[in-house]
Amino acid sequence: MNPVKSAWLKCGMEHPVAFHAFVYAASYHILCAYNGQEINDSAPLLRLSHKVETIKLVNEQLQALSLSSSAKGKGGRDRSSIASSGETGNGNEDGNGNAAPSTASSVPTDALIMAVTIMSIHHTRDDVVYPKVHPISPMAKVNNLHVYGAMVNDEKHIQGILLLIGRKGGLEGVELYGMADTLQLCDVYFASKYACRPNFPWRNPVKSLVSTGRHVLDPVAIDLDSKLGAGFRYLRQSPAGRQLLDVLDAFSEVTVALDHHVRGGPTAPEVEELSEVRNCTQHRLLSQMPCPLDLSRPELCVHHAVRLATLVFSEMVIFPLPPQQRVKPRLALMLRQTLEACDLLGCWDLHSQVLLWSLTLGAIASNFTPQRPWYIEQLLQQILLLQIQDWTILEMICSRFLWWKPVCSEPLRWLWDEMFPPSTIDAT
Repeated sequence: MNPVKSAWLKCGMEHPVAFHAFVYAASYHILCAYNGQEINDSAPLLRLSHKVETIKLVNEQLQALSLSSSAKGKGGRDRSSIASSGETGNGNEDGNGNAAPSTASSVPTDALIMAVTIMSIHHTRDDVVYPKVHPISPMAKVNNLHVYGAMVNDEKHIQGILLLIGRKGGLEGVELYGMADTLQLCDVYFASKYACRPNFPWRNPVKSLVSTGRHVLDPVAIDLDSKLGAGFRYLRQSPAGRQLLDVLDAFSEVTVALDHHVRGGPTAPEVEELSEVRNCTQHRLLSQMPCPLDLSRPELCVHHAVRLATLVFSEMVIFPLPPQQRVKPRLALMLRQTLEACDLLGCWDLHSQVLLWSLTLGAIASNFTPQRPWYIEQLLQQILLLQIQDWTILEMICSRFLWWKPVCSEPLRWLWDEMFPPSTIDAT
């Protein structure tokens, strides 16, 4: 049996709070798998009963934690026992082998954190049919992003989850097999959704697929690798640019590996290897998000535009979240504000091509949003200024930065046709 499934099954059998949370989540997954149709009449009541029981048990344990913290603070010393085996204090015995009276621990169990996390992720369904913005990347189903990302999350619990993890000393204090990695992915998920820094450092830095021999490039991959990211090379002129360039190079490597994986071949990397590297690479980029944001100098503006445009590319190709999370509209607005600052500071003179790439990805992300007219106007202006005659030329420019044709080419053609309708071109 899968070691994660085995460990989590054992956790569910030993801890009622985890058991009811797991059953609730499983019934919710069945509902989603059947597109919101109940498989039988008793399913809604079953799901509700396990949800209510989970909430009750969670509240009881949170109350116990609160009382334990109060007792520790007032008594001058910690009168609670930290029972590593769970909520019941198993393993505490007196000299005669009889169970000693259990006291509440000030450290939350992994089962409690698991239950609260499940309740936060599995909240409600979003049955809205969203229009197609671009083809779906093969990476959309890796780590089941397409499943969990399609749910409407109850994010008011996130701060509580962070506090519980903090009581355990961070992710390193989480002992249940595979759970720390899952929480790490959740951290990257929500940071990606809001384009902000993750809460936790990356636990196990991942080395390059190429340098470790897990991806041996074939001739097509070598050719793509020589072109992808070449337009970023000039960023190495400053220390901040070199730091950003390291992450951009990692995104280029993941894109080349993805392309090879899709094409197949004896040296193509496996999807599991892509998953590990893409999650780490996404975390590295998000960790560079400035806080607070400073757009007072040209270099700061350009670097931030590049970061946001890379997040748009990642949202399309590398770390795509379903449209229910509204990542692209959020990024389109943030990128527009940054590009407006770039314009005010006269950045286009020295950075025209990288900003054109950023503007193009922003325009794709802005489809079906209020930002679309602004992007169309700005992109049209730059295309006429640079005398770009065809969408394939614009794609050639974008391909020197971060671009993957199976996902990016189609929305670029739509964008071009919106700016230059075929009927208008034919008439002229």
